[in-house]
Amino acid sequence: MTSKQQDSNQERQRNGIKLKQLNYFMGTVTLIIAILLLVSMFQITNAYKQLVAATDNYIVWGSHINSLREASDYLTDEVRLFVETGSKMHVDNYQSEVEDSRRREKALEEMEEFFKDSEKIRPMQQAMEYSLMLMEQEYHAMRLIAEAIGDDLSTYPERVIHFPLSIEEQSMTSDQLKAKAIELVIGDEYVIVKHQIISNLDVMSDLILTEMRTNQSTSLNALKVLLGNEQGLTIIVIIVTLFVILITTLTVIKPLVRNVDNIKEEKPLPEKGAYEIRFLARTYNQIYRANRSKEKQLKYDASHDYLTGLYNRQGLEEKLKTIDVDRCALIIVDADNFKNTNDTFGHEIGDKVLTHIADVLKDSFRTGDILCRYGGDEFLVLLTNTEESMKTNIEERIRSINQKLCAIDEDMPRITVSAGIAFGMGESLMSLFEKRTRLCILPSKTGNRVLPSTIRNMLRCIQIFRPHDRIYRRSYGAARKRAALFHFGQQEEL
Repeated sequence: MTSKQQDSNQERQRNGIKLKQLNYFMGTVTLIIAILLLVSMFQITNAYKQLVAATDNYIVWGSHINSLREASDYLTDEVRLFVETGSKMHVDNYQSEVEDSRRREKALEEMEEFFKDSEKIRPMQQAMEYSLMLMEQEYHAMRLIAEAIGDDLSTYPERVIHFPLSIEEQSMTSDQLKAKAIELVIGDEYVIVKHQIISNLDVMSDLILTEMRTNQSTSLNALKVLLGNEQGLTIIVIIVTLFVILITTLTVIKPLVRNVDNIKEEKPLPEKGAYEIRFLARTYNQIYRANRSKEKQLKYDASHDYLTGLYNRQGLEEKLKTIDVDRCALIIVDADNFKNTNDTFGHEIGDKVLTHIADVLKDSFRTGDILCRYGGDEFLVLLTNTEESMKTNIEERIRSINQKLCAIDEDMPRITVSAGIAFGMGESLMSLFEKRTRLCILPSKTGNRVLPSTIRNMLRCIQIFRPHDRIYRRSYGAARKRAALFHFGQQEEL
C-alpha cells in the first residue's frame, strides 16, 4: 500500500462516514430494493392471475363439455319420448335445441376458439361428429312415428319431412313403423354410438383436467419462486433497516447524546461518529480550548502579579484555602530604600529591580513554597511543612538572597531586602500571631535599621491570613510589642 493510500485511509478514518454519502448510499439501496419488490409483487400478481385463470379455464372448459353432453342427452331424451308418446311437443323441443339453443355447436366453438387447432380438442370434435350421426337416426325415427300415427307432415321440421323412407318402410304397418322407430333410438347401434359420444367427452374432461393441473403446477412453481424472492427481499429490507438504525445510532444518536452530556459537564467533545458530528466536535473543541485557554489566562492574570509572575493578594488568598497553615512559616520580604531607587533611576529600572528580586526568590525557595508580591515592594513567601527549628536555615537563605541581589549587572542599582519570619507551631496562623508573634528582621549589610513603620507594614501583611479575625484586631498592639528586631544577629526589643 502506497503512502498516499495510507494517508487517504487515515484521513478517512479521522473524518468518519459522511452522512450525505451514507444517505445517498442508503437511498440507492432502498430504491433498488423497492424496485425489486415492486417487480416481484407484479410477477406474483401475474402468477396468481395465471393460477386463477387456470382454475377458471378448467371450470369454463368443463361447462362446455357438460353443455355438449347435456345437449346430446336432451336430444336423445326428446326423440325417445316422441317415439314412445307420439307427442308433437317433443319434436318441437328437439328442433328448438337443434336450431335455436345450439348448445353443442356453441360449446365446440368456444373450445376451438381457446385451443385453436390443437389436437387436444379432437375428442370433443369426435363426440360432436357422433352426435350428428345420431341425428340422422333420430330424424328417421321421427318420420317413422309421424307416418305411424298419421300426422300432417307439413307441421314437422324440414329434415323430417324430406327424410326418405325405403320401399320396405313404406309398406310397413303402424306397429311395424313404431317398432322400427324404437329400434332406431334404443337399439344396440344407437347405444354404441351414444357410448362413443360419452367416451370422447370423458376423454376430453381428462385432457382439460390434465391441462388445468399443468397450468396450475407451472403457476404454483412460479409463485413459490417469486414468494421466495420476495421473502428474501423482505429479509434484506429488515437487515438494511437494522443496519441503518445501527449506523444512525453509532454515528449520530450516540455521539450526539454523549456530546450533549459533555457540553453540560463543560468537557471537550470526543471526535467520534459521522463526519458532520466530528466536524462539529472539532469546531466546538477549538472554541472550547480557546475559551479554556483564555479562562486559564484570566484566572492566572487575576491571581498573579503581571510584572513578576508571582501570586498577588487574591492568588495568595486562594492558595491559603488549599494548604495547612498550621505547619507553615511566613516570610515577609521588603526591598530596602526602594522608593529612593524608583525616584533616582525611574520606574522602568524599578520594575527591573522588582523582577530581579522575584527571580532570586524563585531560585531560592522550593517549588512547593508559595511566593507572592503583596504590595509595591513587599513580597510574601509561605514555606509549607516548615517548623521553627528551621529558622537558622531560613535566615541563611535570606542572607544568600541579599548576596545574590548584590551581585548584579552594572546597569542595575544595588538593592537589598529585609525579611520578617513568623512560624506556626501546630496552631492556626492567626492564633500564632495573637499569642507569640516573632518577627526576625534581617536587614542588608549597609547597616540600614528597619523602622517601626516597616514592622507595621509587615504586621499588616499578616492580616491576609484572617482579615476579619476579632482576636487579631484586639491583639495587634500586643503583637507589635512582642516583635523582635534582629540586626546582624543582635536582638533589640522595641
